[in-house]
Amino acid sequence: MLANGGIWQGKTLIDSATFEQLSTPQVEGLDAVMPAAMKWRLGYHRLFSLYANNEDTDKRISPALSGFGHMGYNGSVAWCDPERQLSFAFIHNFDTTMLNDVRQFALTEAVLSW
Repeated sequence: MLANGGIWQGKTLIDSATFEQLSTPQVEGLDAVMPAAMKWRLGYHRLFSLYANNEDTDKRISPALSGFGHMGYNGSVAWCDPERQLSFAFIHNFDTTMLNDVRQFALTEAVLSW
């Protein structure tokens, strides 16, 4: 539904104005808690990818600037890339943090390069 601009099975679940806000950063710069520029948008943040912000990256695997998602406790993550009409989620029951577990990043790279 998020990958399709807020529409699922022909029904609008998120109107276009709200979806535009989800795709547009409202807060830029280094986050006060996370050690990165999160580009917050209505509680969601930018896609995290090893390829983001790398000018030499093949655009085929670079995440869209309008993409957004959220990382949760223990390295779970869900995101969508509206330009690709693609959504992804990774949920697990392993006790770790996103800083010492790179599975969510590796899986994101695999999905983007598929």
